[in-house]
Amino acid sequence: SVDQSAFGDSTTYSIMTYIIEGIGLDMAPEEGETPLEYDTGSIPEIIDTEPEIVYVFTIDFSDPVEEGTSFQLDVADFSEDPSLTPYTYEWDLDGDGVYDVIQDVAPYTHTYPQNGEYSVTLRITDASGITGENTQTITVQNTPPYDPQITTQATIDQGETLTLTGTASDLGEDTLTYTWSINGETYTGESVSVSFASPGEKLITLTVTDGDGGTVQTGETVNVNELEQEPEPEIDPLLVILVVLFGIGGIFIYNSIRPKKEEEKKPKKEEKPDDEKDYCEEHPEVVEEDNKACWDAQMDLDTEVGDIQDKLDTHRDQWNQDIRNVSRTIMEWDIAYATIQSLTKSEAEIKKDSETVQKVASIIKPGGSISKTVFKKGEEEAMKELGKHIATEVGKSVAGTLSQTVNDVLSLETWAYSEIGIGLAKLITGIDPQAEAAKLRKESERTTTLLSSWVDHRLARTERYTHRTLYTCLDEAQGLLDDIDKALNDFEQAVAGFRCIECEIPDHINEEINKLVQEVQDYIKTFNNLIDEVEDRLNQAAALYKRKDVYDNPSTWSHAQNNQVPNIERSLRQSADAKKG
Repeated sequence: SVDQSAFGDSTTYSIMTYIIEGIGLDMAPEEGETPLEYDTGSIPEIIDTEPEIVYVFTIDFSDPVEEGTSFQLDVADFSEDPSLTPYTYEWDLDGDGVYDVIQDVAPYTHTYPQNGEYSVTLRITDASGITGENTQTITVQNTPPYDPQITTQATIDQGETLTLTGTASDLGEDTLTYTWSINGETYTGESVSVSFASPGEKLITLTVTDGDGGTVQTGETVNVNELEQEPEPEIDPLLVILVVLFGIGGIFIYNSIRPKKEEEKKPKKEEKPDDEKDYCEEHPEVVEEDNKACWDAQMDLDTEVGDIQDKLDTHRDQWNQDIRNVSRTIMEWDIAYATIQSLTKSEAEIKKDSETVQKVASIIKPGGSISKTVFKKGEEEAMKELGKHIATEVGKSVAGTLSQTVNDVLSLETWAYSEIGIGLAKLITGIDPQAEAAKLRKESERTTTLLSSWVDHRLARTERYTHRTLYTCLDEAQGLLDDIDKALNDFEQAVAGFRCIECEIPDHINEEINKLVQEVQDYIKTFNNLIDEVEDRLNQAAALYKRKDVYDNPSTWSHAQNNQVPNIERSLRQSADAKKG
């Protein structure tokens, strides 16, 4: 407040008010500025106000909050002042602005029947009227159904109708959906009826789903008894003969003379001893326990087989990639090897082919230039053109003097794919076959090293920067087969010793296991075949690199005998050791 009398008789006054910036108006003049002047008649009235006091706090609750499950709401970061009691705590639990709960203590236990997000507000007021409120969003999670049950008969006859009824509970009171998996077929509804055309043990699975994605599963095993077929009566041939000869009187004759046969006893199915049957009938709880344990074992087996299938799916992509890489490397070697072999024919063969070419050189004048084009560009059309030219100009008499290989090529007009394409054409162009063979041999060493790395783990790390070899693929495949054997052994141990039932692997699981085993065995066969192919190429390489005619000088050949050849032989030994292991 400003007391105007304090300013004396003057009509204008300088008012210098210093107020912290950010809270009130900053009226303090800057240095060198004239203070603000107000006429006393226009000085606004300044009203004293007390600062507004409110309570600041947070809402505390246990997280997570689940539908249908009680939890406690409370206040945090707040304490009561004894001089301001009593306090009032008001809870708005659904964000509609209406306080649902009013009490004199903060804690409140509440249950939300459905999942979702809820806005919760707490307002606190003390005895003096000071108040404060806080609003927070609470996420209520869905809870899946629980306690699924199947009500049905444990044993029925083949063709008899089986009625199945499912029940389950849900804390959120959601509408539940019942889905049945029976003998490979799917049914829906709380109660279903089915029949089985074939005997045996049938696995029934019930999946209960709420409207929010929560599920629970249970199962039951039902034994279907095979109906015994009445055998067709056998007709004695003697009776037929007597009836033909004597008519109806033959029946009386037959009855009087037929030998007394000992009545054959029908073979009976192996049954449990009477004391065992009596025990199981007197103890249905044992039958129920055995059935439950059987279903658990079947479900565990199904889960293990599914895990193995997932592993195979993961391995399959890598295996296929490895197979492609090995096959491509083998192809690269085969091309290089075949070309080197062609270039290093015997001297007599080369001389003979050279003389033959010289005989026809004057006739096929454009042959040299076309040959050079073929050799340098490798174009298929140019190769065929050259073949047609030779076939036309030389004629049958001259073509007959050529080698059988060239003759065949001329007849097919594809000389570029045989000796004349990579051998005789080089003679025409003046290129040295041995020099070309040495060049190709040097380039093939890299291919040989890559081949070795697929059977030699040491080279796999240094050449391909990985531990993977074809033996790695074999180990992975064998590991899957071992996993399948373990799953089957686990099942056999789990169902051993049942007193009242026989627990078998359901047909659909057996089919899945058989498919898994077959696919893995096919991969194992492929890997073993590839190992044999790689070893064959390495043996070819070792023999090739020992020949002097594929090197351009003796020192290079000597170096190979101390390096490339021993390395190949070491990789072959590594592969042989891996096979034994």
